[in-house]
Amino acid sequence: VRWGRTYCPGATTIYSGRAAGSPWFGKGGTSDYLCLTNVPSYDYTPDGSNNNHYSKLYGVEYDILGDRKGPSDTSISSPLKVVSQNNMPCAVCASYGRNEVLMIPGTDRCPTGWSEEYDGYLGTQPTHIQRGRTICIDEDAESLGDLRSHSEHYVSPIVLMKAYTGNLPSGYNSQQFLTCVV
Repeated sequence: VRWGRTYCPGATTIYSGRAAGSPWFGKGGTSDYLCLTNVPSYDYTPDGSNNNHYSKLYGVEYDILGDRKGPSDTSISSPLKVVSQNNMPCAVCASYGRNEVLMIPGTDRCPTGWSEEYDGYLGTQPTHIQRGRTICIDEDAESLGDLRSHSEHYVSPIVLMKAYTGNLPSGYNSQQFLTCVV
């Protein structure tokens, strides 16, 4: 999955969609991010009874700058500032002739003998909510600006990650956003 893009540069786009995840509030739900199709199909229609045995799924919103700050706020510097507070697209890709896909956190370079699909920044749930899956957000991230959320209660936020260096290898810097490569 190419997180933060509506298509797959250099590969075949199987489908483009919308990144989704569990909401920031409450417990339960998925710790994974999902790339939902833009056109859903259903096999079952509930009978309307008040059944609370289900989990909620919301669209992922870039929360890069935090506290509802928009891209025009000049007080914060971030590599993905331009998409902050907008909804995240995704694309499912196929790279024919390649047998392995690997996301490497902490670098934007592939090992010798591997081919890069894209590089970017590590993203996950904010630290004040439940733990979530870590994904590699494309460094050329796009947004679904037309679907921008206006209430922080109905989104699954995603933030960039930094390494705190207590017992990590030397070279990691707690002031830098962590990179990744796929």
